[in-house]
Amino acid sequence: MTYQHYIIGLIFGLLTTIGASAQHRVDRQVMGSGGGATGNLGHQVSGTLSQAAAGLLSPDGENLAGIGFWHKPFVEADALVRFPVIEAEVGTRVTIPLILDNSARLLRYGPRSFQARVRFNRSLLEPIGGTPRCTPDGDDCVMEISGTVSGNLVDTLARLEFTAMLGNAESTPLTIDTIIWERRGESEFTPRKEDGEFRLLGVCREGDHIRLIRGGGPASRLNALPNITEGPARLDVVTNETGSVHISVVDPLGREASILFDGELEAARLYQLSLDLGSLATGLYFIVMQSESERIVQQLHIRR
Repeated sequence: MTYQHYIIGLIFGLLTTIGASAQHRVDRQVMGSGGGATGNLGHQVSGTLSQAAAGLLSPDGENLAGIGFWHKPFVEADALVRFPVIEAEVGTRVTIPLILDNSARLLRYGPRSFQARVRFNRSLLEPIGGTPRCTPDGDDCVMEISGTVSGNLVDTLARLEFTAMLGNAESTPLTIDTIIWERRGESEFTPRKEDGEFRLLGVCREGDHIRLIRGGGPASRLNALPNITEGPARLDVVTNETGSVHISVVDPLGREASILFDGELEAARLYQLSLDLGSLATGLYFIVMQSESERIVQQLHIRR
């Protein structure tokens, strides 16, 4: 190899690198590799192979081209997780999906786990079935959700089941506080989130109160929160008529163990009663609401 050939090789390598840079982002982590030495009549020239000659450009569709024998391609992944806008009537069962949308290279390195923390007004939505339980935070329910995305990319990360309740508002934001994805080898991951909303149908606000406005008349409701309690609890009550109401706790034998309320209630209005259950032992009980025209019973589990 003559000195002139060496100079021509360097110029060719420089021109090739410039051509690659016009279409790709180049990450120069290693400036040279390989090479060797050659000599003639007592003179020796040492050098390295140019990065343009040694490296491989990344395939189309990647965010960054890698140059060099040991280069690791720069891969950018992202995913949008969102709640939709959902509407339901009081007392009905409602499914709220946590949706995966507009993801890029999410499963490039295989299955990926996630953890999400969401919140909403707990007076409007009562978790049922296999839905995670609430951690109360003021008027909010804070819920932890986790799972793994694998195989064919799904569009629903979780399906949350609730009973829609007559609460202290007509609607509640469905807020994603945090969404954390497992890192799997990409250079950068951008988690994105979008909040949703749950709206009650057939209700209106009158002053500080939320009322039912369904044409068939209001339906009575009796909800103990939490239903399995180890301490203080709250009872949400709605009656279908104005009049005298007696609410008590009875044991499995039908014996009255505690009187929770005895007095007048107004129809279609939400009442929230604080329950002092300290005198009751561990076991299964029933909350019974007796009005002038109907009787409603709900189970209550007490743990000590």
